[in-house]
Amino acid sequence: AYGAEQNCYESFPPFAIAVLVAHFMGGAQLTIDILAGLYIFSRLMFVVFYLQGRGTLRSVTWMVGLIATISLFFVG
Repeated sequence: AYGAEQNCYESFPPFAIAVLVAHFMGGAQLTIDILAGLYIFSRLMFVVFYLQGRGTLRSVTWMVGLIATISLFFVG
């Protein structure tokens, strides 16, 4: 559980910056909301899979969160 918590702390700053950049660049609010929701959902599933010891699913959900974060930079 501690490892999952630490990983969430590490992934939040790039996500927060991506959301701010998307807003400042004038991105569509609905798109920003969907990508942010996808990120949050993927992080929740990441913790669940981390606690269950499911490495492959954990990696997939981590990648989904990363892709959502990167996509936010290109919304605007």
